Amino acid sequence: MISRPSIAVIAAFLLIGTAGCTASPAKPTESEMTAPADANAPDEVRGIAENAKGGAVIIAESGEVVYLAGVDEWPAELRGKKV
Repeated sequence: MISRPSIAVIAAFLLIGTAGCTASPAKPTESEMTAPADANAPDEVRGIAENAKGGAVIIAESGEVVYLAGVDEWPAELRGKKV
């Protein structure tokens, strides 16, 4: 049988251990990275600059995650800022 203090310690550990975790968008598939036929048309995306497992992303105001092809990560001074 586990005593109440042990349960409290386990609960505190679980809460503290997961407090710093943030979800990272999954790496896109090859088909998601394929450019559309009108790839030369200019695009504008506004949102927050973040780094994900698959590279640099912009999290748009709509919540959509847009990967930047060929960009591994944002410079430290831009990460978390509006771009």
